[in-house]
Parts: sequence; C-alpha cells; structure tokens
Amino acid sequence: MVLLSNVRILHKIAAVIALIGVIVGGCIWHASARMGTIGESYDRFIAHDARAAANARRINRHIYEMYYAVYRTIAETDAEQIRRASAQFEAAAPGLRQLFGEIAADMPSFAGRIEEVRAGAESFMSSVSEARSLGEANFNAEALAVIHRDVDPTFAALTGSASKLSADIAASMEAGAQGLAGDIAATRLSLWLLTGLGLLAGIVAAVLVAILGISRPLGRLVAVLQRMAQGAIDAEIAEARRGDEIGAVGRAVEDIKAMVARKAAEEAEVRRIADAAAAEARRRTMVDLADGFERAVGGIVGTALMLLECSGVGGVIDLDAIPRPDHVPLPRWVNAFPSFGYLVSVRPDRTAAVVARFAARGIAAAQIGRLDGSRVARVRDRTGDEAVVWDFAADALTGCGRESAGAVP
Repeated sequence: MVLLSNVRILHKIAAVIALIGVIVGGCIWHASARMGTIGESYDRFIAHDARAAANARRINRHIYEMYYAVYRTIAETDAEQIRRASAQFEAAAPGLRQLFGEIAADMPSFAGRIEEVRAGAESFMSSVSEARSLGEANFNAEALAVIHRDVDPTFAALTGSASKLSADIAASMEAGAQGLAGDIAATRLSLWLLTGLGLLAGIVAAVLVAILGISRPLGRLVAVLQRMAQGAIDAEIAEARRGDEIGAVGRAVEDIKAMVARKAAEEAEVRRIADAAAAEARRRTMVDLADGFERAVGGIVGTALMLLECSGVGGVIDLDAIPRPDHVPLPRWVNAFPSFGYLVSVRPDRTAAVVARFAARGIAAAQIGRLDGSRVARVRDRTGDEAVVWDFAADALTGCGRESAGAVP
C-alpha cells in the first residue's frame, strides 16, 4: 500500500500496460516461432513429398509409353517407323530410371518399395528385348506370342506395384498435410488461449491497482470531504501526503480512458496479426495442389475416362462392341487417337435412334457401354470379365470432375 501511494497514477497505468504488452508480445513471439516451424515443414513438404507423389504418378505413364513403343515396333512395317518406335522405347528408359532416383531421394522411408518397383521395371525392360528384336525383323506373330507369354505378366505386375506405390506415397503425403493442418489449428488455439489468459492477468492487475491505488484512496478522500462539509473543517486530509495524483481526479479519469483505448487498440492489433497468420497458414496448406501434376491418356478409353470424370460418374466399356476395321487389332485401335471419332452419352431409350441416325449417313456407330454412379471406370471383354481402369473417388485424372457423383439418367 505504501508503495502504491507513492507511485504516480500514470506509472501505475504504465506498469499494467507493460505487463499486458509483455504477455501479448510473448504470445506473438510464440505464434511467430510456431508458424516459422510450420512454414519450414511446408517448404519440405512441397519440395519433397509433393514432388515424390507427382513423380510416382509418372512411373506408370513411362511404363505405358514403353509398352506402347514395343507394340508400335511390332505393328509397324515401315523401317523408319520401326526405328522411331524403338527410339521412343530407348528414350523413355532413362527417364524412368531418373524418376526412381528422384523418388528415393525425396521419400527415403519408401526406399525398399521403390527398389522393388525399380527392379520390376528393369525386369520388364529386359523381358521385352526378344519381342523388340522380332518386331524389328518384322516377325510380328512371333513377337506377339513373346509379348503375351513373357511380357504381359511382367507388365501387369509392374503397373500394379507402381500404382500401389503411387497410392501409398499419395496417402503419406495426405497424412503429412493433415498433420501440418493439425499443427496450424493447435497453434491458433494456443495463441487464443495464451492471449486470453494474458488479458485476464492484465485485467486482474488493473483491477487491483484501481481498487488499492485509486478507488479506496478516493473513497477515503471523499469521506474526509463529506466530514468537512458537515463542519469538520479541521479534519486531517491524510491522502494529501500521497505521491500520486489523487487530488487531480479529472486527469486521472482521462488517463484511465487513454489506458482503455490503448488496450483496445492492442487487442485489435493482436487479432489482426492472428488473423493474418491464420490466413497465411491456410494459403500454405493449399500450395501442393497440381504443381508438376502430369498425366497422359489417349484413345477411345482415355477419352471416355475424361468424359466420365467431367460428368462425375462411372461406367463400363465393352471393348468388343467398339466399331473398328477388321484388319486393326483391338489393342492398337483403342489406343489410337480418335481424330474423326466421337463418344456420345445418350439416354438408353434414345440409343437406337441415335445409332440409326449415324448409320443413315454411312457412319459406324454402336453402344459400347453404360454409365453408372460408381465413379469407377471399367472395361469388359467378351467373356464378361471386367478390369478397373480408373477409380475417380480414389484419384483424379485431370482434376476437372465434379465434387461428387452426379445422377445417372
């Protein structure tokens, strides 16, 4: 009490503000340090995890390019075209090996899985050598026999393991993103809690100073003045010996009003800084989306995949129902770029009429499949066996699809 009575009111207020400033400054420092750590984690996430996920998705594209090049070597009869197909295969191989090296460097925790897929890729490249040699010599039937006997099983196993690796890396990346998002939420919550506790401590300190250092002394002074008004003119004014400005009540009130205004401004600044930090954190969370994302699909099936994704549905394609020239093998036909072909989505009750319209103009047309709400694209052969080509619920193809599956007419 003696200490408070000898401290000027302005100094008392300054002490409270300093206390609040120290607490708020500590909260800001804590938030800045945490956001700096999270920012470094995001930088590593973008530089390594996101890049590894994109590269993992490219593995199958390289494998399919090499597989396609082998088929071109077999299908082409012109020596120059055969040479180009062989060169395409040779050009894709280094790129595939480079992808494995980059993924292993970015995701060392997947080193064993990556090495397993890399060994499968090397086995695949080795297994197609005989087929390539036969194709380059125009022994196409023999080359196809080798493909079906030796290459196709290796190819199927390789693409399956590569897809699984890509999915697992993507899942790991998603888990990392969720962990970072959790860190941001925890930082925001701790900032608000610490700020609230700090302001509460400042308010408690302000209340104590107001009661012990101002309100009670003023009350005693008012009591003396009341006694003096009743005639006790000799009443001792003990508060006059205080070292503060109790006698200048008006100026003290103005100081208190200034303190409240400064405190409100400081609280607004703290909220602004917290909101800006939260907005920056949200922006960083979204930075991983499509940088370096690449996929290549083509032909009738690829075009159908893009149609299904954009429509938010799934469906099944009957490969043997696709119109094609008699002399063109089905694998080559479905991978050909449909420069003068169209895929049309037609209601079931109107399919026959639409096909008839095309037939009237001498244009081949047929119903080659059906849509459904599964958001899974499949192909079916003449035996009725189906194979999944793409699961849009698990992974986007072009990223242009709807948020959820649409209704299938």
